[in-house]
Amino acid sequence: MTISTSWGVAQGDATEQFRDWALVCSEAGECRLAQTLMSSDRVWLGTVILQPLAQGEQARMADLFVPLGAHFPSGVFVGRGGGAMQRAEWVHCSEVACEARFQLDGEGERSWRAGQTAELRYRPSPSAPAASIDISLMGVTAGLQALDQLADDNG
Repeated sequence: MTISTSWGVAQGDATEQFRDWALVCSEAGECRLAQTLMSSDRVWLGTVILQPLAQGEQARMADLFVPLGAHFPSGVFVGRGGGAMQRAEWVHCSEVACEARFQLDGEGERSWRAGQTAELRYRPSPSAPAASIDISLMGVTAGLQALDQLADDNG
């Protein structure tokens, strides 16, 4: 599944792979770190996109894309292994997916860099139980370092 984001990059346009994370750059040179989440039978469950840390900022923005039909009133949540879940803010739905956004602050980012998995949780439909999807954190440290270095070089 290809997700086109508001910054115009398709998930399949990886310029560099960091284990389970892909550094994805647009023709304009804007880069993000992304991971697509699939079930064992290759059904798309979501996409996580981490943005570069803006100069002077203490938290980076992250976008979550989930399938159409996800029950947003129940919430879309993200967290790291056994820790508190953070509610993502709903942004909008397009013809292919729904988008939510959250901030990954310094403590959260350190937790992601030190961990092996995080969790994405949402209800696929109003009547379905909450789905809990593992987000691999393998490669996120090297990927974020590369992402932020590119942002510094282009900044």
